Amino acid sequence: MGFLVSRLGHEVALVRRDEEVGEVAATLGADVVVLDGSDSLAEMTTAVAAVGRLAPGAKVIVVADAAAAGNDHFRVVPKWSPIDHLGLEIAAASAATDRPVAAHRH
Repeated sequence: MGFLVSRLGHEVALVRRDEEVGEVAATLGADVVVLDGSDSLAEMTTAVAAVGRLAPGAKVIVVADAAAAGNDHFRVVPKWSPIDHLGLEIAAASAATDRPVAAHRH
């Protein structure tokens, strides 16, 4: 997913599973954080909360393999929709695309 987002012209920082996504987003000053919730949407609530706490200005986009509903904290974008759909989501989340987009696999 990070490769595809970078092809849209965004800077991408991949976060390892052993890293705290909120800390990485805060360190990078990310405007947008894309979280891959394919393995567990339930875990995304914790990750979204961490980003909100440590990088309060960052917008969060959660993608998942299957169509799923989010909750009060996030909505889910289909992971395998046309890549320009995700690009539009990123652009809508942040007008300033010169800051990193953190892609995270949980």
